[in-house]
Amino acid sequence: MLNKQLAKAKINLCLHVTGQNMEGYHLLDSLVAFANYGDELVFHDNEKIEIVSEGEFGEDLSNIKIQKNIINLSLIHI
Repeated sequence: MLNKQLAKAKINLCLHVTGQNMEGYHLLDSLVAFANYGDELVFHDNEKIEIVSEGEFGEDLSNIKIQKNIINLSLIHI
C-alpha cells in the first residue's frame, strides 16, 4: 500500500516568547499560516522502517542517531 501526504510548510507571521514553564520550556504566542507547498511524504507498507531524504534540499540522514531519533518521534504519534 502506498500513501502520499503533503507536509505543508508553516510560516510564522509573528512569534512572541511570553515566559517559561516549570520544565524550562518557553511559552509562546504565535500567528502562523500554512502554505500549499511543503515536503511530500511517501509511506510504503513495509516491515522495515527506513527514512530516505531526496531532492534538491534533501539532507543526508545516514547518521544512525538521526534516524533513531526520527523513528522514535514518529512512533510516538502512531
